[in-house]
Amino acid sequence: MLAQEPTRALAASLEAARAAEDVHALAESSRCYDAALELWDAVDPAARPVGSDLSTILERAAVCRSLGFGDASGSVRLLERALAELPDDAPPLRRADLLSRLADATWDATAEAESIALWAHVGGFAAGLALVPIFKRREQPLFAAGRPK
Repeated sequence: MLAQEPTRALAASLEAARAAEDVHALAESSRCYDAALELWDAVDPAARPVGSDLSTILERAAVCRSLGFGDASGSVRLLERALAELPDDAPPLRRADLLSRLADATWDATAEAESIALWAHVGGFAAGLALVPIFKRREQPLFAAGRPK
C-alpha cells in the first residue's frame, strides 16, 4: 500500500479497524489492520498514534482474521509475530494471554486442516456412489447374495 501521508494513513487505518470491530464487522476490521500493519514501519515511532503498540495491533488483527474470515492459519502467523514483538519486560499475564490465544488458533488451524481432509474423503465416497450404477455390469446384482462366480 502506498500512502502519501503514512502517519495520517496509519492513524486512520487503526481508527477504522477499531470502529469496524465495534460494530462486529470483523472482516472489514481485518482489512484495516492489514493496512495499518503495512504502514507501521513507514511511520516514525514518535509519530505513531499514542497508545498503539505493534504487539496489540497484531493481536487484534489475528482475532479479526480468525473471526472475520475463518483464517486460523493467518491468525497463527499474526499471533506468533505478536509474541515476537512483545517487549522483554511485558507483564507475564500479557505473555500468557498471547500464548493462550496462539494455542487456540493453532488448534483451530489443525482442526481446519483435518476438516478439509474429512470432506475430501466424504466427497470421494459420494463420487464413488454416484459412479457405481455407471460402471457396474448389468448382469451383476448390486448386492449379490453368496459368492461371485
